[in-house]
Amino acid sequence: MKKLMKTLFAVMVMVSMIAPATLTNVSAATRKYEVVFRSGSQGTFKTEGLKGDYVINKDHTVIKYTVNANGTFPDVPELDIKEGYRNNSWSPVLPQVGTKVQEKQVYVAKYIKLVNAVEFTVKYVDKNGVELATPSIYTTDLNTEEIVRAKTIDGYQPDSLQKRLVVSRENVEIQFVYTSTREAEKPPVIEQIVYVEGEPVYVDVVNTTTVGGGANGGQANNPTNQNPTTNNQNDNPTVEVEDPNTPQANGDDTTNVDDEKTPLSKGQQTSGNVLYVAGTLGVIVVIMAVVYLLKKKRNA
Repeated sequence: MKKLMKTLFAVMVMVSMIAPATLTNVSAATRKYEVVFRSGSQGTFKTEGLKGDYVINKDHTVIKYTVNANGTFPDVPELDIKEGYRNNSWSPVLPQVGTKVQEKQVYVAKYIKLVNAVEFTVKYVDKNGVELATPSIYTTDLNTEEIVRAKTIDGYQPDSLQKRLVVSRENVEIQFVYTSTREAEKPPVIEQIVYVEGEPVYVDVVNTTTVGGGANGGQANNPTNQNPTTNNQNDNPTVEVEDPNTPQANGDDTTNVDDEKTPLSKGQQTSGNVLYVAGTLGVIVVIMAVVYLLKKKRNA
């Protein structure tokens, strides 16, 4: 009997030691973070084409994505910008397309006044030229360098994560070409330079130091002027916008919390922790019941 009691006690000790470690691993694996986009003072967010686990406030000025730890950074939402302005950057600078999310992040759109406005179009097509997503139409200044980011399209990968071009004429139209992930033989290049003086010519960039900019990611300011496409107009007046830590826009009820304590929305509480807690308690209850029955039998 004493030997059995010692064995049961040892099992209880092992369960009490293993359970916390298991719960910690499950918690880390199921942790979620918010990636927040704020539209700033001269625009609001478009709602068409938004994907993923997100909420948007009633004024369309704040979008909050909930992303699993080490999940992929979401597509940057498109802006509906007031006439006479363009989105020239984000604060802080956006990460590279495909970056993994490991903390809560907040990005604010910044704007600059237009001087000589022109539009350009970005299409998202497969190898046969069939459109896979709605084209994006951006407004910028003539002879301004822009960087545009690839969109995430389920089951496909783009030819490059971003494209850099100088919008040197009206009616420029460029495209991302997507390949089925089942047919893709190599990953996308980080960046392509697009020359648009005539028909667009796409050139892969082996090394790039500027990412995350452009019409849907901020202007590619390059003070060294080493990139052959660079022709920035940096003397335009920049519009002041709120810092990510300033008071929130009307309708935004976001609560600032520590990264690891970001609250989950309804339906996002994972069942893993509950199952492990229930299982651990169940084992302990069974062991206690066995001990009780053995003692009762012994005293009978």
